[in-house]
Amino acid sequence: MEIIDADPARRTAVVSLLERSFPPELLAPPSERGTELGSDVRRVRVALDGDRVVGCAVLRRLPLAATCLEYLAVDPDTRSGGVGRALLDDAVALAAEAGGDWLVLEVEPVDSATADPDHGDPARRMRFYERAGAFAACTGYGAPDLAAGTGIVDLELLVIAARPGASGPTMSQVVDWTRALWGPDGYGRAADDPDLRAVLARLGY
Repeated sequence: MEIIDADPARRTAVVSLLERSFPPELLAPPSERGTELGSDVRRVRVALDGDRVVGCAVLRRLPLAATCLEYLAVDPDTRSGGVGRALLDDAVALAAEAGGDWLVLEVEPVDSATADPDHGDPARRMRFYERAGAFAACTGYGAPDLAAGTGIVDLELLVIAARPGASGPTMSQVVDWTRALWGPDGYGRAADDPDLRAVLARLGY
């Protein structure tokens, strides 16, 4: 297995893998998925078994020394084979390489009321990230419901230190990351979006 930057020819395979791994409310509308992955603000990494894409990770830089792991997905037929951990370790290394302190992740909570077995087990997913050193940066975080176009999906905002002695994370960092995740290069919401304001209020801002 090798992990490389995805070229345009593999974008269809990446989109297909994301659609099998995440519920619609956490994905961009179908017409935008390929375009979103091809934007300059994102870096897409793929794990290859020969020529076959068996996993992918989508990364984006955030302010205040952080990189967001927007998506990590592994082909169901190859799960538990080390592909996910290899992609996660690669993402942490790239975050450090970019000069960052933190890899930031939005993860479905263990007690999610909307969990869908077709998209994996939230408890198992959380254990996977915790084994890699992830911990919650705050309580009350949420992302926009991308399928409905309005409303909030409750998520955990996790962080993994990209290098020893990483500073923070502080609530000020969390708030700036939240604004960036929801902003023009992320979910495309304006600063005065009511759902974003509701999430910031839940964070105490």
